[in-house]
Amino acid sequence: MATPLARAEASYLAGRYAEAEAEARSVAAARARPRNDMYAPLALGIAALAAGAQGRHAEAVTTYDALLPVFGKTFGAGHPQTLKLRSDRAQVLTALGRYPEAEALARQALAVHRVPDRFTWSCVSGWPAA
Repeated sequence: MATPLARAEASYLAGRYAEAEAEARSVAAARARPRNDMYAPLALGIAALAAGAQGRHAEAVTTYDALLPVFGKTFGAGHPQTLKLRSDRAQVLTALGRYPEAEALARQALAVHRVPDRFTWSCVSGWPAA
């Protein structure tokens, strides 16, 4: 069964970053009303990932900063989704030359939770691959 993010993920994986970002933002806007909807923050995470892939690293960091507390509340600090978001933020920080901050964030994320080896995770959403 496809998730609401399937088209955004497919576009990202195909290297169509602007299309992925637009689709992800559309999903986020459409699902922003329900308070417990997990797809809205996940969609914004994909939008940030796509913005970074287009070279808009500072914008991506701003989006990640806004999403970190939402992911913590929605999924929990040790959840793989939150870990992935922290990892994505750390990668964008390296693109901005903010290496000490990126390293500290990566170490913090690893200390909080380690992803089990038995799972294969989607490189975009972090959900278990089908």
